[in-house]
Amino acid sequence: MKKYIYVPTWRTIWLDLAIKLKEKNIASPSIYLSSDINLEKINKHFKKSKFINFHKINKWNYSIDWSKVNINNSSLYSIIEDSDFREFKEKSINLMNRQDMYWFYRLIDRESIFYDILLYLFNEISNKKIDFAIFCEAPHSPATFITYHLSEKLWIKTYVFNSCSLAPIIFLRQSIKWDYLTAPKNISKNNFIEKNIDDDITTFYNKTKKNTNEVFEPQYMIDQKKSDLKKIKPILKNINWLYHTIIWNNNNTYFFSISWFNKKINLKDWILTYLLRKKYSKYLNKNLCKNSINYIDFNEKYVYFPLHYEPERTSNPEWGKFFNQIESIIALRTLLPNNIKIYVKEHYSQITTILQWFRWRSLYFYDIINKLENVYLIGVNNDSKKLIENSQFTCSLTWTAVIESVLSWKPWIFMWEPWYETLSPFTKFNNDIDIEKLINKKIDKAKTLELIKEFISDKWVFWTINPSEEKYYNHYYNNESKKNELDNLVKFISNYIK
Repeated sequence: MKKYIYVPTWRTIWLDLAIKLKEKNIASPSIYLSSDINLEKINKHFKKSKFINFHKINKWNYSIDWSKVNINNSSLYSIIEDSDFREFKEKSINLMNRQDMYWFYRLIDRESIFYDILLYLFNEISNKKIDFAIFCEAPHSPATFITYHLSEKLWIKTYVFNSCSLAPIIFLRQSIKWDYLTAPKNISKNNFIEKNIDDDITTFYNKTKKNTNEVFEPQYMIDQKKSDLKKIKPILKNINWLYHTIIWNNNNTYFFSISWFNKKINLKDWILTYLLRKKYSKYLNKNLCKNSINYIDFNEKYVYFPLHYEPERTSNPEWGKFFNQIESIIALRTLLPNNIKIYVKEHYSQITTILQWFRWRSLYFYDIINKLENVYLIGVNNDSKKLIENSQFTCSLTWTAVIESVLSWKPWIFMWEPWYETLSPFTKFNNDIDIEKLINKKIDKAKTLELIKEFISDKWVFWTINPSEEKYYNHYYNNESKKNELDNLVKFISNYIK
């Protein structure tokens, strides 16, 4: 039986997948890095596995007798001196923004904790015989991302699942950057699910037709705007956050924010941080308005660059070397002739009151954008559809902007390795792009839709990665689809790990 590193999300069905793989005598986890929500069941089925508590390791809260540890320093140093180590370390430290709820998590502390987690995980992984690693979503916490990087550097084959925002389906790829793997032919097809997927994709396609007033906004953004109109919602959110930080956090391991000055958060700490964040949010919004231009001349030549919400998995680590959005805009500006402007629009999730505890945008971010030549920040409420339709092309790091652009007959440049990168309407960023040729590129909208459907039909399996995704796809679930969900995933992954 093969041994592997397993990094699942909180959905119980991921645990069921590991149990199935063991029952079929295919593989059993040697390292199980996860939340302890299902710990009793994990320990029952995988007694010989090393369980690593996801929240504790990210909180730098684990115990090990270092006197008994014998690290292979030459092997470790070969990883540290590798050319991509600096970028890997920067990304890992950047991921720690998610844990800085109280704004006391300094860079010098982060770097020390990064090396501590690196040593701990290197010791665990390098001293075990491991055949492969499974990441049930792109790793985007410090511990999971370090685990992923070490696996790659120790020549452990990695498999990463990715979701698709169009429908409750997932793809499997070998590493974050490699090609998507074809689903095996023995996967059971479900007419009910396939019809829903086809209907959802077609509905999105119809929303992008010209001369229609329908907006492109995804459902979560629509929900945010509705909540912002209800004054009571942000208040309830703060009460909920108060409960999580003071009561839940102090009695459970699930919450993984780091606060060096006090391991147990008290009311005084919470109020201090709340007031600080309130003031910061006010200045951030004020600075966004101050730096945004009020008038857009749609007759001028411009490229549309919608910003992505941060911190988010799709920005770090999935963007690769372009995870820094300022550097992405500079790269684009270098590619364009001087007579073409760049209009940069902030992501609504970055300013919504419903996420006011999750604002990791520097006050100075917008000032930097406006200091770039012929680059202009525009208001967050500008119509994306109109911006896309009147642009020369769109360049972004977000999936929604991509499909909106192409289905509006507009070319699009992407800066990372998304699931749709092999489809002909899309152009990957490089320094040799012929801008004039790109602008004049004819987009066959109907063909694009068929290409997307064809790609999905060849590589997908019905599944939602996180519990948060399930609520948007209730219409997909019936008794048959729930049964097929696990059976098909077992067939999918087994096809590649046997």
